[in-house]
Amino acid sequence: MIKIFKYPLMIFAMILWSCTDKDDNIDDNLASLWELNEVLSDPGDGSGTFHEVDSDKYLKFFEDGTLQSNYSLCELYEMEAGIFTTTYDADASVINLPGDECGNFLQYEIKEGELYLYYPCFEACAEKYERVR
Repeated sequence: MIKIFKYPLMIFAMILWSCTDKDDNIDDNLASLWELNEVLSDPGDGSGTFHEVDSDKYLKFFEDGTLQSNYSLCELYEMEAGIFTTTYDADASVINLPGDECGNFLQYEIKEGELYLYYPCFEACAEKYERVR
C-alpha cells in the first residue's frame, strides 16, 4: 500500500519544487539608490559588450514615483551635472524625461538584481546600475 502512494507523492513534490521562484533572494524592488557601474556602447557591428566605468552617477528611485539623478538622463554619458528630478512608471518600466530635447522616456528593467537603463541609440547602448541601498 505504501508503494501505491510513493510515486504520486514524489511527482507532486517535484511539481511543487519546479514551480517555486528560483530568484527569491533577488530583490526587484526599484525604490532605492543605484550607482552606475557599466556601460554598453555598440560600434555598429553587434560586438558591443558592457564595460566597467569609474563614475559617480546615481539614480535614486522613490516609492512615490519620483526619480532623482546627479546627471542629466538626456545623454548616455555624463554630460550635465546637477540634481535632476523626474518621474517613472513602474508598471510600464519607463522613466519620463522632461522637455522635448531628450525624447519622451527611457526604458529600464531589473535583471538578476541589476538595473538596466536603455537609451534610444541607433546602435545598442545602455547603462547598468547596481543597488547601493
